[in-house]
Amino acid sequence: GGGLGTTVENPYDLNLSKSIDFGLALFANIPLTGELGLQPELAITRNTIGLKNGGYKIKATYTSIDVPVLFTYTITTSSALVLAPEGGLQIAFPIGDISVPGDDPDNDTTALFSLVAGLNAAFSAGPGAIVFDARYNLGLNQLKADGWWDKIATPRYLQFGVGYQMKL
Repeated sequence: GGGLGTTVENPYDLNLSKSIDFGLALFANIPLTGELGLQPELAITRNTIGLKNGGYKIKATYTSIDVPVLFTYTITTSSALVLAPEGGLQIAFPIGDISVPGDDPDNDTTALFSLVAGLNAAFSAGPGAIVFDARYNLGLNQLKADGWWDKIATPRYLQFGVGYQMKL
């Protein structure tokens, strides 16, 4: 993913070429009624926010435990392809310190809240399916740290994922 839409506090601007995240997630899709489902997830993510001030470029990095809870709507297009628009809420819990060059300010953020909207596509492969997922995460509050890094950014990003799912 990348920091598309992330806002930062002055005097810094975003350096999107240095904004990226990666991680690992587990999810379950629980059928509710017909095509409607509830999809709780648990992920651990390493996040990097690229910042620049004039010609000076830096990166702020942190790790979070992410807990999205999404509603999905299953659209079966064929026996080999299933699409599912998804949307809901996510709470991310930053863990550990925030790392910036020459400083590791203490994290002052208990939780980051966001709205999530996206689409996943599942292609039949063996006993399960290969899943491609694209979603936008609209952060609602700021990542904060102690000292002069008081307000780092409001994380917002476009996220792409790939995985394998199996029905149990």
